[in-house]
Amino acid sequence: MSNHPINDGELSKQQRDELHQLIDRLEQETISDAEHRQLQDWLRQSSTAMHLYFRRLDVDGGLRALSGQPDVNLPSLDRPTVDRVTASDDRPSDQRFRSWMLIALSCAASLFFALWISERGRNDSIQRQQSATASVQPSATQPLSSARLRSASEAVFFGQLTPPIDSLLQLETDYALNAGIVEIGFESGASTVIESPALFRIVSDDAIAIDIGRCSVHAPDGAEGFRVETPTSRIVDLGTRFVVDVDESSDSQVTVVEGAAEVFGKRLSAGSKVEFAAGVRLTGEQSQRFSFQDVLAPGAVLDQNQIYRGGLPDRIVRYSALNGDNGRARQLTDVSVQRGGRLFTYNTSELIGSRVRSFRTSDLEDHISNQNLLIDGTYTDQSAVHYVDGLADWLLTTGVINPGGSSEPLQQQPQIGPQSSTITPGLAIEFDRPVINGDGPDVLLMEIQMKTNPAGGDAFHVLPLPSSAATRTQTIRRFDLDLTSSESLLVDSISLGGLQLPPRSYDQLTHLPIESVRPLPSQFHALAVGIDLSQLGVAVGDSVTGLFIQDAQDDRHLIDPVVVAGFPELGR
Repeated sequence: MSNHPINDGELSKQQRDELHQLIDRLEQETISDAEHRQLQDWLRQSSTAMHLYFRRLDVDGGLRALSGQPDVNLPSLDRPTVDRVTASDDRPSDQRFRSWMLIALSCAASLFFALWISERGRNDSIQRQQSATASVQPSATQPLSSARLRSASEAVFFGQLTPPIDSLLQLETDYALNAGIVEIGFESGASTVIESPALFRIVSDDAIAIDIGRCSVHAPDGAEGFRVETPTSRIVDLGTRFVVDVDESSDSQVTVVEGAAEVFGKRLSAGSKVEFAAGVRLTGEQSQRFSFQDVLAPGAVLDQNQIYRGGLPDRIVRYSALNGDNGRARQLTDVSVQRGGRLFTYNTSELIGSRVRSFRTSDLEDHISNQNLLIDGTYTDQSAVHYVDGLADWLLTTGVINPGGSSEPLQQQPQIGPQSSTITPGLAIEFDRPVINGDGPDVLLMEIQMKTNPAGGDAFHVLPLPSSAATRTQTIRRFDLDLTSSESLLVDSISLGGLQLPPRSYDQLTHLPIESVRPLPSQFHALAVGIDLSQLGVAVGDSVTGLFIQDAQDDRHLIDPVVVAGFPELGR
């Protein structure tokens, strides 16, 4: 293999062959440290090499792996949950490092973003550590802009937590959005909605750069002159709504939804210097594509109603909690939720509480558990905690966890009850009063999740009670606030209650002796997701009295509910 540097341009046939050999060795875990460094250097130095690598891997498969979907053939990243313990990984450190590298680099979008970030001047030893741990943070020395992260939906940033809502973003710092959607607001009043996968940065207080991804822009009166930079174009707002879409080849398409924008195509001169072409004025319902090869390439006809996003979907936005003695969240106090495009904040006194009415562990050996009670760490008399009101006390440190489940969603009415030996595995809850279906989320569900568990939360099925021919089961695979969200708070001390036997009924859950109480490490976060009853087939204005919840059994991690509550009827 050659060790000489390459230029950012076309690769020779020999260089392309060498690049493919390096990628083959990486995938087969036979790559040496020197070859690994060479591959990183090539991808940093050459956009052509980076695009070749990008095409070699399945981009969609990498993104599915990042979002926790199970149809990607990658090595498992599972870690112990609160009810399972696995043997430690005793492979040699260099082998573990290469396995982590293979996993991280197999996610094409992550590698693509990581290498662009790393080429901002990080040294090789830091790159190796960041590649092994998938931890690339924006530079703390960069100045802050006036642009704020207004909102985020299921957002996953490569190597960092999603910045807190309303926080200022750093100037000239690459933000790699691997999943989800974010909205960024500027002081001028301009706002941008960016969809994953995307790589963007704040250029100035009135400009944003998009290197890859889709960005919807709204610049109202007073925000004229707002600018979007892409590798092949510069878009200057003239008071409008428009969409910028940049693909992996750096070509950009600009579509004006209403108003007008002036677009300047970019071309490379002989000395690789960027030059601007004459401006092109686009007005409502016009679209134009820009590339280095053809500055004014024809634009495809796009459905503007499909590509333009004026805001983020309804979801749980944040919650607040009282802290325990160790300064971590213990008791829920309020929750903010977007419903029908509007933000509401509800105190717990306004929420509709719930009670457990049926419970059964799994019938599958790999998912049977007798550890089904979360016990608040402040309790000293353990005999006083044998109850199942952990979903109704607003404590994030108590709950009824590890219910049974099914790999397939229920297609019929579940069998529930306090004693029956034929009850359906899962957890049935009853609300203190009926929950009425309105716009957006109608129910809040929160669970605790350890940092080494799936970042998106534990997948589960949910069915309305009572069910009917019109209702259906929904499978929720990602929480609105998950381990990547800054709004998911670290919870106070908790203990795990293990019963004498795996409970097969509600009566056993409440009467079997507690065999063991085990303190858990304080490394759990409280995740939150909104359940929209419309997605369960409930008509708007109709009500439900309860829910039936099952673990999706897509992995060995089981859902650990700590709060299930209904939102009040809209307008009340």
